[in-house]
Amino acid sequence: MCPLALRARAFVFNMFNLKIGLILLLLVVGAVCFVYGVKIIYGKKISPYFYFIVAAVGCFTMGKLYELVTYCLMGVLPNGFNIGYLSCFGCMLFLFTANYGTVATFIDDGGLEFAKYRLLSLPAPFIVPIIHVSFYHIIPIKNSIFILLATVPGIFAAYYHFKHIIFPDMGFPFVKAIKGCNFVSLFFIYAYTVYMYANITDNILLYLFTSVILAGLTVGLVKSCKKGEELWKT
Repeated sequence: MCPLALRARAFVFNMFNLKIGLILLLLVVGAVCFVYGVKIIYGKKISPYFYFIVAAVGCFTMGKLYELVTYCLMGVLPNGFNIGYLSCFGCMLFLFTANYGTVATFIDDGGLEFAKYRLLSLPAPFIVPIIHVSFYHIIPIKNSIFILLATVPGIFAAYYHFKHIIFPDMGFPFVKAIKGCNFVSLFFIYAYTVYMYANITDNILLYLFTSVILAGLTVGLVKSCKKGEELWKT
């Protein structure tokens, strides 16, 4: 084998090892954050909102566990539609449910008084489709559709996350308590969507960047849960 081919092979091998290392990083960070999150909410009389946030972290972690187990058993990373997509769907569904199912209808009665906050929040969900469009021409249409379906709950979740960031406290402690979680969750959805595409395109620099960002945001989710839980008690 010529030296050029050997260098190319070594480069691909090192790229693959880096990818495995990043998956392991996300798995460890996710697992630690999930356990810590369960410790925060266990036995506490707080809003179900925080339970759903911790469940979202758990879903994300399960996806990384699946990827690592697949590699250990088969020697390759999952390609195409797999359980990892379902973990993404579940994670974003929990983020959506955290807001819509537990606080949205309680703090906003749909009247004109809060119409400006609903209008200001409308651009937030469109960031996710914009991310999809920006990668549309790079990957096969089948993979693009899979990622789009996996992130559909994130489109709706982004609207409520942003709205509850800018929404006034109205004298309700829990509105203030969830603002930090909503801020981190919003950017988690955006980063997770880009991450899904980085994984498919094998853009190792983008994959590295989004993996590090996701690890930081995962930590941020449980830290904001801790802060929210403390505000909830005040």
